[in-house]
Amino acid sequence: MGIHHFDLMRYVFDREPIAVEARTWNPSWGWHRGDAGHTAIFELEGGLIVTHHALGCSVGKQSPWNGEWRIEGPQGSITWEEDQIFRTSIEREHAGREQLPLDQVPPAQDAILQEFLDAVREGREPECSSRDNIRSLAMVFAGIRSDQERRRVEIAELLDE
Repeated sequence: MGIHHFDLMRYVFDREPIAVEARTWNPSWGWHRGDAGHTAIFELEGGLIVTHHALGCSVGKQSPWNGEWRIEGPQGSITWEEDQIFRTSIEREHAGREQLPLDQVPPAQDAILQEFLDAVREGREPECSSRDNIRSLAMVFAGIRSDQERRRVEIAELLDE
């Protein structure tokens, strides 16, 4: 499931991945054959550091499909919680937490199919394409390699192979 979050990470920050350091595990109560959990530290272009943590056999409240996000900055943070966006500001005149409105968009599959059809009609590459998605897939395989080899892995190592 992480690849979907990696796609979102690239889209939200509009930056490409440079490297990753990751660890994976399967807790004693896990039912998966392979590792169900991971923590990954990604470096994106411009020195942006992003962490991703997931456990595929969590007990209790499950995370929403799009996960839960926290983006920290010098004036506060933006969080994605239960499919809602909140801004918390530390600036004096705007201090506090507020919920931000969401754009009204069609259901995800409808929007993706419409974009695909528009791209075919217009003779252009769709926003979601395998040519672009290969970078998100490289993030997955670089994370696996990082855990197996216990080292930081440059994304370019996989794109050059």
